[in-house]
Amino acid sequence: MATLNLDMVDYLGVDIVEDLIAANSQRYASPKRRFKQADLTSWTPPPVDLIIVRDLLIHLTNDQAIACLRNIAASGASAVTGKVHRVRER
Repeated sequence: MATLNLDMVDYLGVDIVEDLIAANSQRYASPKRRFKQADLTSWTPPPVDLIIVRDLLIHLTNDQAIACLRNIAASGASAVTGKVHRVRER
């Protein structure tokens, strides 16, 4: 995050962990870079160009994951991408 140039975009970082939001806000916040604590199972994001879902769905039940996906769809976002952390086999 620290090396990503976001000067040309409005960025909203969202996480359910309040301490993480506070730390990221303190380190990285600017007028165009904001952070919000929210639970995507019950919160609908604002309409944006891109939603990046990273390492979220794997932590949820199927019903919670479906609720997240419904809220993302309801947001009117133009695009969605995701990433899941893969555990390496030993």
